[in-house]
Amino acid sequence: MMTSYLYDLARLEENHESFANQKQVAASPPVQSLAQSFQSVEVFQNA
Repeated sequence: MMTSYLYDLARLEENHESFANQKQVAASPPVQSLAQSFQSVEVFQNA
């Protein structure tokens, strides 16, 4: 997956602190929805 980042300078420090302290990532609603859809997918790795 390729992503393009848009840094909201007014919220940059707040978003950094949120990730650093709570491991919470700021993302748009469509990206959040996509991420949630992958939480239910079982991932297989080659041994």
